[in-house]
Amino acid sequence: MRKTLFLGTILFLIALGLRLLPLNYGLPNTFYYDEGRYVSQAVRVGSDGIRPASYTYGPLFPYAVAGSYGFVYSIGKASGQWLDSTEFQKQYFKDPSLFFGTARALSALFGALAATLLLTTGRRWLRLETGRVANSWENFLEPLKSSANLGPWLAAFSLAVFATAVSFGAQAKAESLLLLLIVLWLYGVGRYRQGSSLAILSFAGICVGLATATKYNAILFLPWHALVPFLGSRFRKGSTWLATLLAPVGGFFLGAPASILDLQGLWQGIQFNSKISTGFSFADPTVWASKMQSFAFEDLQGGLGPLLFLFALMGTWSVLRNRGRSGLWLVSLAWGFLAFHLFQDAPRLVPRYLLPAIPVFFILAGAGIDSVLGATVHRFGSPPAFLRVATVVLLLLPTLIGTVSWVTPVLGDDTRWQAQVWIEKNIPSQSAVLVEDPVASPPLNPTGAA
Repeated sequence: MRKTLFLGTILFLIALGLRLLPLNYGLPNTFYYDEGRYVSQAVRVGSDGIRPASYTYGPLFPYAVAGSYGFVYSIGKASGQWLDSTEFQKQYFKDPSLFFGTARALSALFGALAATLLLTTGRRWLRLETGRVANSWENFLEPLKSSANLGPWLAAFSLAVFATAVSFGAQAKAESLLLLLIVLWLYGVGRYRQGSSLAILSFAGICVGLATATKYNAILFLPWHALVPFLGSRFRKGSTWLATLLAPVGGFFLGAPASILDLQGLWQGIQFNSKISTGFSFADPTVWASKMQSFAFEDLQGGLGPLLFLFALMGTWSVLRNRGRSGLWLVSLAWGFLAFHLFQDAPRLVPRYLLPAIPVFFILAGAGIDSVLGATVHRFGSPPAFLRVATVVLLLLPTLIGTVSWVTPVLGDDTRWQAQVWIEKNIPSQSAVLVEDPVASPPLNPTGAA
């Protein structure tokens, strides 16, 4: 238990450290696309009520950022840095570095928590004593009864060092919070499969509803959530289906409370995001092949990378071979989500759209590595926990090196200079921050005058 806690802490620190390294990149200006939207919306929430200026982006992350601003303000006021909230808000126009840095730090924290909690979630789906997915792999290979149990560690470390997850975790964007909520949803589904508790089912539904209030594309998970009751023993009860249907709705409005009074604005925001999908194309296999190649091999461009993709295929085969309900549900979730984006009429995969399903692929990769090492462990015995984690680190070392190579240039002066050149060409000289829409931002006052 102590070793697991110690190694889990190291996992959390690695994930957090990678995401915090480029914390001050580009500040006091901002270079990352969309950051200005989220930060200015959070400032607006803190000064002008909870109703967002628009629902182009899910409102939950700006609410969370606004809460972190309240925490920072309380500390600053207690230390005498600010006399009142008005003086604190003026800081946004003088130098927004504090506001962007706080939002980035919160995003990094969400990303690190998601990676760490995936260790617990992976254990729910990959039973430690058998190396099987949930309880459904009743007739799995006999040698796996003494498996190496590397699966949960592989899943968690993969999410900790995954380049796309680290990239968004270093930015003031909603993707890390979305990942955290999806991992919590998977945890709830795993708990429900094992205990069929109505409270756990409701918890899972609230999580997927909150995820939808964070990024609208999480609505794609709702069909799979509707199938969750079939994984337990209570699916014949009306209360189970009532909780399945109502909990996501309640979770969404919990994350977007102002939308109850502005359903038209919410619908306009959803319609705007639906324009991202330009239709579907089923007739060009070369495009499918190109997209699958990038997903399978280009780990630094949003794909899994060859090693994790191979393990995910092995884990998928193991699940399909045993035809368990939970395993089939997990496989259909991962590959169904990927297929939706493969068939979209777009020349390439967009990493941030695939990101919500990445934890599921990592769990399948964990199942794959357990199936590969099971026979060896049955023969030689289970290695110590530290050796298991060291094996995972070695397997993921190329990905870790690649991710660090992405983070490191962000810290250099050359990259900051490139960002400044971009800002000078694309942003009015009087702007203190990147503002895409005046409606979504408070009026800028670079001088900080009252």
